This record gives sequence, structure tokens and C-alpha cells, in this order.
Amino acid sequence: MVRSKYSWEEVSQFNRIRQNGTLWEKDGHYFYVQEEGTVCTELVVYDLSQELYEMLVNETRTDTENQHLLMYGTWPMTVAGCHRPTMLIAYPELQKNYNNKQLAEILPVGEKQWLNWRGKLPERYRRFRH
Repeated sequence: MVRSKYSWEEVSQFNRIRQNGTLWEKDGHYFYVQEEGTVCTELVVYDLSQELYEMLVNETRTDTENQHLLMYGTWPMTVAGCHRPTMLIAYPELQKNYNNKQLAEILPVGEKQWLNWRGKLPERYRRFRH
């Protein structure tokens, strides 16, 4: 997903759609604001497509699912019950429990989550090869 060119300060002047401050509108364009970070958090603004805006308003997907999509570019993992893809980074030997197609979907998300959390992948981390 695309971070907006607008800052939180600018978006806070737009039309608030949700009382909790996550959804905003200006001239038919929609924006989602969420807090990101662990130690130093910041309010991050994302541009929303019409489709994603409608999913949010109609509650087709949960806020958690939408936040995951905005942060990582994919919906949360459902592949083979892998709910914590970072475990496959911390313990690469667990990757043998998944086929190549599943790993192709899981590992990029796990790696991105790990990088957001730790800043770099573990030195001994290697992608498992079948």
C-alpha cells in the first residue's frame, strides 16, 4: 500500500469519517491513519483506494486485517495455519513444514515484519530450500 504524501497534521484538517480518527476524506479521496512503531510511535497516513475504503466502511474486513494490508501489502496469513510468520525467521528449520508455494507467500511477510521489529534479519537466517 502507499503511504500518503500528506502528513498527519495536514490530514487532521480534512473531514473525519470515523470518530476514532482512523478514516478521513478530502475531495473524494480517502485516507487511513494508524499508529506505527514500537518504541517511538508515529501516526502514519495511507492513501486508500475506493475498494479498500468500502471494505472499511462496510466492515468486510476487520481493522486488524486492514492494518496488516496497509503495513505489509498483504492480507494476514492464512496459509497452512501460519499465524506468526516471524517464527519462520527466528527458527528457519520450521520452514520444512511448508511447501515452496506456501513459503513464497509466508516468508516475505515474515521478513518484513521482522525488519520492522528488529531492523535487520538474524545473521544466521537463511531461507529453507526444498
